[in-house]
Amino acid sequence: MYIHNILLSLSIMFLFAVVNGYLPSDYGGKFQETSSIEETNWVDEKEIRERLSSIAAEKFSHHYHEHQQDQNMTKPTKSRSVTRSAVEKRRTKRDGGIVSGPVATALVTGMIGMTAKTVAELTSFNPRLSEGGCEWFGTAPLCNFPCPSDYDYIRANNGRCSSWWLSGFCSPDPSFGKPCSTILGDYFSKRFCCKSDPMECTWSGRWMGANTAHNIYCRYDNIGKCGSIDCSINHFNLKAQNSSEIFGDRCDRLELFGLRGKATCGYIAWFNEEGQIVNSWYKTR
Repeated sequence: MYIHNILLSLSIMFLFAVVNGYLPSDYGGKFQETSSIEETNWVDEKEIRERLSSIAAEKFSHHYHEHQQDQNMTKPTKSRSVTRSAVEKRRTKRDGGIVSGPVATALVTGMIGMTAKTVAELTSFNPRLSEGGCEWFGTAPLCNFPCPSDYDYIRANNGRCSSWWLSGFCSPDPSFGKPCSTILGDYFSKRFCCKSDPMECTWSGRWMGANTAHNIYCRYDNIGKCGSIDCSINHFNLKAQNSSEIFGDRCDRLELFGLRGKATCGYIAWFNEEGQIVNSWYKTR
């Protein structure tokens, strides 16, 4: 009878573990459908959005993209015209008037905060690789590493379906790696941290969603007042594409995937129809 009770108890515990393995993670469950594929509904979504709101306020307080436009607009028209004339003469000698090199690069990357006309009139442009991006910090199984000081803390996850000690694996995305131990409940978890590069102000290139870990590849087109942008999501379980005209007095607004965006160098904050921040993109390597 004693052995029978032990086996029964173990069977119940095993069954509980199996069922528990299919339950949403304490950190990562997405329970409801959202209005945008770039909008999430994690268990701790409220706390995540509060962090995103504070991060966005800090990013936009620096006015990175506004500075570069103001500097460009305050240049004397005459000297700019003379400079362009001199540069055009040099181009004629070098390549028959064809715009080439770094300046041509600006036409296909665009510049956050600049009109299409201003981009077309650039006489110098120094392309650089972004030093920003997002990644998980913490090494399994005892994951407990904070975000580096120059990164923004976005969210946490233990890579399990719950915090119970026999919980199954529920990885939030392929970049997560191995899951954390639940021997101490929810104490061990990895942290998803993102870094923006205030010196990288181009539209084109690779972006990463802070709440979704989606890789988004964008291409700028130098048309209209501020240009336009075409973006594609290339995720292991999601493929999507959308385009938007860039607008706003500062050429820093756009609408993609059902959300409204406001951009600055290396960073885009995304808002729903109620004006609540729901995600952010970081320009990445």
